[in-house]
Amino acid sequence: MISFAKPIDRALGANPQTYALQSYTHIYQQGDGSPEVDQTTPRVAEARVSADGLGVNVTVEGLVQGHVHDFDLQRRRSAKGDRLLHTKAYYTLNEIPRD
Repeated sequence: MISFAKPIDRALGANPQTYALQSYTHIYQQGDGSPEVDQTTPRVAEARVSADGLGVNVTVEGLVQGHVHDFDLQRRRSAKGDRLLHTKAYYTLNEIPRD
């Protein structure tokens, strides 16, 4: 679930094609810094906006365990048409639940 502080534009929020997403990991090593490696491009297959417009539950195809998933939310707007204050969201997927 991606949560927002104000209700979002429902049409944009529900359109999976308006989400940009990439994933990557780092080489864990002694010392500072590491390049982003093993980059992939997961795809948002479905997006369901909550009744109050404050959240979107996304179904993502191509999740990679152990990778940082980098969401670009620049195309999101509030229900009143305002741009988001913060347009990036990051999530490190440590484990994929098994049914």
